[in-house]
Amino acid sequence: MITEKSEITKELISLVENVLETYAAKEKTIQYNQIEKEIRETTDWRLWQDILDPIYKKSWDRDHFDLSLIVISKETGRPPYFSQGKEARSVPFNPKKHDKEWVKQLQLIFSTWKARKK
Repeated sequence: MITEKSEITKELISLVENVLETYAAKEKTIQYNQIEKEIRETTDWRLWQDILDPIYKKSWDRDHFDLSLIVISKETGRPPYFSQGKEARSVPFNPKKHDKEWVKQLQLIFSTWKARKK
């Protein structure tokens, strides 16, 4: 189990990013526990931000969308944040304000990764 920030490596972040890309190409969202199963590693929930923030920044800088938006909470079925190019985790997800744009972003993410993984 990953319990310390110092245990988060570039290799781990890359592994998680690859899982997200694979799910995106399959046009699927993914929950945190599913990622843990895919990478065969459990993670203290407080450390997910340190794994997903670099993925968010890289995908926003490269593609102008947030690949981490496919990671959803088991409780809400939505991502916890919707930062849209702002600082990571700066905007908590609000279904009333963000649902329509989130669906558009998911479609863009899915179509992009489906094409890339062919």
